[in-house]
Amino acid sequence: MRIVYTLSGLPACFFDCKIRAATALIEVLSPLSSALLGGEGIARWHKRLEEENRDKIIVFIEQYFGIFHLAEFAVLTHVPIRHIPSSLGSPQAVLQRFGISL
Repeated sequence: MRIVYTLSGLPACFFDCKIRAATALIEVLSPLSSALLGGEGIARWHKRLEEENRDKIIVFIEQYFGIFHLAEFAVLTHVPIRHIPSSLGSPQAVLQRFGISL
């Protein structure tokens, strides 16, 4: 019997076993992920998630952090902005949501 070694020094059958295990896992999780995502595919779910979060930023101040919509952050930092998405409301509504009164 001849054992083929890869560049990392491990037998090639080790990698074959890993690929088989990964394939089996994908086959098991595929119907599960479809059920969890309401019939939506993983790629489509990932794209939708990316679109939902594309205008959000994470702000770190020392050990604290906050996740803000970019327009909210602009209002909170007094940066002039032309258009605030209607879902966020007026600049005054944004300030009130964070407990800031002028």
